[in-house]
Amino acid sequence: MSSRRNETAAFDAAFAVCRTAGFEPDIAHEADNLHTLLGLVACGLGVGLGPAEMHRFRHVGVTLLPLAPATPGLHFHLAHRADDAGAVLRNFRRTVIHAHR
Repeated sequence: MSSRRNETAAFDAAFAVCRTAGFEPDIAHEADNLHTLLGLVACGLGVGLGPAEMHRFRHVGVTLLPLAPATPGLHFHLAHRADDAGAVLRNFRRTVIHAHR
């Protein structure tokens, strides 16, 4: 996740979406910047949920999935490893997309 300290509104909105979907994310790392968030994802340390501005920073091996706004004015992207075809990611993507509708 983007650091709550740096992206308070986006962090709180992302948590609200997850809670609405019936789960609370297990955050292993909060990234101080979007480059760090994408680097953690590229290294295989999970998936990332961050502001739409992430699309400006292409990172090899990372796929960005735009999500419909859950909160007016806040647009998110889900970042995950491009080569991850596992069931856990597939189910997580489905849940996040459903929660954002």
